[in-house]
Amino acid sequence: MTELLFMKWDHSTQSIPRPPARDLAALPRRFDLITAEPDGLRWGTEELSNPRFRIIAWPLLEINDAREFLSPLLPRLDINLQAVTYQQYRAFFLDLSSLSMPLALRSWWQDDSRAASKFSVSLPPSTVTAAVKRARAEVLLA
Repeated sequence: MTELLFMKWDHSTQSIPRPPARDLAALPRRFDLITAEPDGLRWGTEELSNPRFRIIAWPLLEINDAREFLSPLLPRLDINLQAVTYQQYRAFFLDLSSLSMPLALRSWWQDDSRAASKFSVSLPPSTVTAAVKRARAEVLLA
């Protein structure tokens, strides 16, 4: 089993003051995977109860398959090798709007007073990959 720690907090709309674009690009965004850990990790109170995070357990997902979602979105370069976009924390994010995502998972995600600190789903790895591998939009340099 693989346990995935996702970011629920959205710095662009929930942080006061709102960070500048450069800082926002570097911060984890809502639905970004923070870490992928094997089953049995002793999560701390911060991860288990803080409304900024969500832990989803996927029994059928191999840890090495999950770690590919930890890739950052690297900056795009112009012909002079100058960055035209910011490097971002993650290239991919969890797409809860995907029809493959169970309604119970979507409801649990939204509930900040959730009784269960982790949510376990038994979706096949291909479904997980399809739901997580949504390319993050680039953030252009201002």
